[in-house]
Amino acid sequence: MTPSMLLFDGDHYSAGQWYLICLVILVAIQSIPRLWRSLRHLLCRQRKTVDDGQQATTHNPILVFFHRLTYFHLPFYPYYPTRLIIFLVLYILISVLFATGSITLEKDVGYPRYGYMALANLCAATIFALRNSPAYYLLALPFERTIEFHKWFGIGAMVFAWVHGGLYLRQWEAQDVTALMFNMRSRLAFGAAVAALVAFVVLAAQRPIRRRMWELFWAIHIFGFLAIFVLVNFHTTKGFEFTLPPLLLWGLDRVIRFTRGWLRPAVAETSDCNGQVTRLVVHQNPLWGRAYQAGQYVFLNVPRAGMIEWHPASIVSGAPLKNDLEGADGAFPPTQNQYTLVLRNVGSFTRRLTQVGASQEKLKVRIDGPYGKWDLVAKNYNLIVLVAGGIGATPILSVLLTVLRKSSKTGFNRKVEFIWAVQTENQIMWFADELAQASALGARIRIFVTQTSETTSSTAMVTHTEDGVKMFAGCEILYFRPHIEDVCQDIKNNFPGIETAVGVCGPPGMVRSTRDAVRKCSDVRSLWHLHAEAFDL
Repeated sequence: MTPSMLLFDGDHYSAGQWYLICLVILVAIQSIPRLWRSLRHLLCRQRKTVDDGQQATTHNPILVFFHRLTYFHLPFYPYYPTRLIIFLVLYILISVLFATGSITLEKDVGYPRYGYMALANLCAATIFALRNSPAYYLLALPFERTIEFHKWFGIGAMVFAWVHGGLYLRQWEAQDVTALMFNMRSRLAFGAAVAALVAFVVLAAQRPIRRRMWELFWAIHIFGFLAIFVLVNFHTTKGFEFTLPPLLLWGLDRVIRFTRGWLRPAVAETSDCNGQVTRLVVHQNPLWGRAYQAGQYVFLNVPRAGMIEWHPASIVSGAPLKNDLEGADGAFPPTQNQYTLVLRNVGSFTRRLTQVGASQEKLKVRIDGPYGKWDLVAKNYNLIVLVAGGIGATPILSVLLTVLRKSSKTGFNRKVEFIWAVQTENQIMWFADELAQASALGARIRIFVTQTSETTSSTAMVTHTEDGVKMFAGCEILYFRPHIEDVCQDIKNNFPGIETAVGVCGPPGMVRSTRDAVRKCSDVRSLWHLHAEAFDL
């Protein structure tokens, strides 16, 4: 039987299997841009340095067009980029194609297919929600990328579960046998429970609840997911084929996370900065000798602040380098046994963490990770532009310090620019040490203060140069909201024809503006490449 036949005949179970395979392939396609970038840099090893006067290689206009097209985004929230727009369009087309094959509304021909399609979405949603997903090891797609697919597959599961049950109810109501069917078939009650529970889990996972009641969201998601998989197998005899593989992978993921988080002792020293952020210096031996990398994050558990609560926290320390002895600025370099986390003091967890840290010098903590993978390899670029908003500077500073220290150690003249937007001057103190280190290593750092006027600025923090420029630890202070496109265009004009990597972490509006800037700065003389992370729990 050919795949095309499975779409349109009555073999709904096989159609569900093929549908699941198509969903997996659809996610696998998302790794193509990264593979293309790696192949391109492998084939084009000769790079122009910042100081040479030669003209950069001219790019094919067609290549430039498609490159710029990849940085298009929706003009409204949530500002989905091209890759996600393509994913959603293909996902909807594939779903419609499978859903409309050989469906009649008067006979029990097409209704089971919707149930199998709901199971396929549940299977895919579970696999791509794992922190240690096969997508990471096979496709180099990190957790923060696959979680986007998890969200949409969860919505798809809800839609098809309700369509599956709704069409049956429509038919039974027309025949006035609804009560009779539920009395005769006990498994129908389990199906109704699955549909209701899937909808409840999806609705409880919406952004307002995630941001304001993380613990409630987490509990509903985990226990709801397990209950759904149990109820599915009471509803249908063919549920195991769709639920057993993801459950096994979920169990393996839990074993890995247990090994990382519970079997490795870790101690953290906490400090509070203006009551706005909490810094934790974590002492922990790396698992299997695997050190953290620049821009990664971990999941943090503090037993005294909550036994079962795990919260994401970015690593601000620069990644350790091989054969490191002493940093170029005289400071002892970061090690794989020690790193610093910075958390914004919002929500009940960080409030309890601050209280516990104030009463105890050293805390016992559990760490799951590190996770995350930056799409751009810094060594492939001569010009690096990093953009951050507020606490989004945490992973950006990790990348910044790592790039600067590698360049200093190898002697390669790599230009690095850092643009950071904060609301008030006090927020600059969150990363005072890291800013001073980065400035000493040669980075040009501009800090934009958006809610403090220049006339009311704190003279204790800011110094003045002879030409009137306000500085802090070698960083230029500006008192207005940055226009990212203008800033990037100014950098491009100063360093024309340079292949450029851009990293951004901040609110969705900042990510959108940076994406626009990267698209407009890319031309036949040089291409700009972007790695973006937005605040969205």
